[in-house]
Amino acid sequence: MFMSCKGKNANTVEATAAEEVSKEMSGESFSVNVAGSSISWVGSKPGKDHSGTLALSDGMLTVDNGNITGGTFSIDMNSLKNTDLAGTEGAGKLEGHLKSEDFFNVMKFPNAKFTITKVTKVLNNPNMSHSVSGNLEMMGISKNITMPATIKIEDGVVNASISEFALNRTDWGVKYGSGLIGTALDKAISDDVQIDITLNANKS
Repeated sequence: MFMSCKGKNANTVEATAAEEVSKEMSGESFSVNVAGSSISWVGSKPGKDHSGTLALSDGMLTVDNGNITGGTFSIDMNSLKNTDLAGTEGAGKLEGHLKSEDFFNVMKFPNAKFTITKVTKVLNNPNMSHSVSGNLEMMGISKNITMPATIKIEDGVVNASISEFALNRTDWGVKYGSGLIGTALDKAISDDVQIDITLNANKS
């Protein structure tokens, strides 16, 4: 059996050319609490999913009059963990493969970086309060993406949840097993990676 896994999910965000970032981000500074923040991911192929986590290494936001005006955070790609096979030999093998040149080549590209270019309030939508756009730099490639977010800012703390969206890994050059026509069913891997982000930041 053969198949293609290149079709996009309904929640796959579009990656476009990186946008210029303003050098002046007005407002107060908030430091990202890396211990209280998290990134989870799910990758899949026919009949099987794998899930895991990534950790932030640092980050900051600027907030002016209750609105996020800019910010950036770095992702430690060496922190990549598999959770569904945790404690087994399979988890170590999968983590090693994902960190290899076949996938994210963390030896050459140990960090990914997201830089905010625009945050827009969304009205009358129970599933999101804001739309967050930014440049995601990964594997030496920078693309602009826009994600749905729920953001609350109160008492000197920013809480943001960015969930239920997917990235097409091939937009950043990660093409191993990408499901081109002629790939065997048990070898094809979906291009889309589901992502959930929880971000907490405290007033500096």
